[in-house]
Amino acid sequence: MPRKLLVSSFLFVALTWAPALAADTLPRGRHKQVDALFSQWSSKTQPGCAVGISRDGVLDYARGYGMADLEHDAAVTPRSVFSIASISKQFTAFSIGMLAQEGKLSLDDDIRKYVPELPAYGKTITLAHLMHHTNGLREQGQLLNLAGWRGDDVSTEADVLWALSRQRGVNFEPGTEVLYGNAAYTLLASVVKRVSGQSLRAFTDERIFKPLGMTDTRFREEHTELFPRRAWGYTSRDGGGWRLSDSHSDHYGASNLYSTIGDLLKWEQNLLDARIGGQALVALVRTSGRLNDGTATGYGGGLRLAGYRGLDMVSHDGMDGGYRTESLLFPAQRVAIVTLC
Repeated sequence: MPRKLLVSSFLFVALTWAPALAADTLPRGRHKQVDALFSQWSSKTQPGCAVGISRDGVLDYARGYGMADLEHDAAVTPRSVFSIASISKQFTAFSIGMLAQEGKLSLDDDIRKYVPELPAYGKTITLAHLMHHTNGLREQGQLLNLAGWRGDDVSTEADVLWALSRQRGVNFEPGTEVLYGNAAYTLLASVVKRVSGQSLRAFTDERIFKPLGMTDTRFREEHTELFPRRAWGYTSRDGGGWRLSDSHSDHYGASNLYSTIGDLLKWEQNLLDARIGGQALVALVRTSGRLNDGTATGYGGGLRLAGYRGLDMVSHDGMDGGYRTESLLFPAQRVAIVTLC
């Protein structure tokens, strides 16, 4: 699905609900509008989407459209498991926040305290710089491509660290600009492992996913790993038809988390009631980073903080291989919307 079409469709879902949110009413009669919108992806011959909406933790709407597995005629359902791409970042940031709460690290720490193989650039890059995309590091995928990796080659955390450790400079002085990137969150995943003694996958399983009942959610450690009820990523072929499109990265933190709309709606509710982490940590990840001059960046701990049509909104999107994902939370109205495609 082209990204522009997905964003337009997803914002239409938000637009459909927004007037009712402001009026504090639940728009049950609007479900048919969403069905009509996604009807173009309801075919049994093309990949599709899952859409879920909850209000104050109560599921209001959940449906699949189109196919999850074209080879085996498996349709998308609300329990289909997708790569959620960069929506993954908020779980990495939350894990860092948990370790900070426990006094095991500080967001003001220099990344080289935990990853000493990175060069000293003359300016400190802090964990907060990494979390808020104000670090100036160069993009990991582009660095690997320049070093000879092809699109379908396997890349590991060690490969990313190898590429970053050989950089002689950064794109800008840390804290002076915002540049969204993935290298920062791969590094934060390494910090979780080196500080806690657990991989990010083990840490999030134990501290976040199991306590919240997110039974279908886990980070992928190998590109060959299998997931029950998996929705595969696809891209269109020239001349018609489809082919598989999936990342071959064997590292995570920036991406490579697999989940369902139901599990992610449980997580969105945690960003309201703070069952895991407590209100102080939820407030931390929902607070904008700032540049050195005090300018707010609009990006918290793996969360975008821009409003929508006069409503406060917490969100993130994702794009990796054939997957396109979006999640929105309207805190004042206690409504969450998740679309995975």
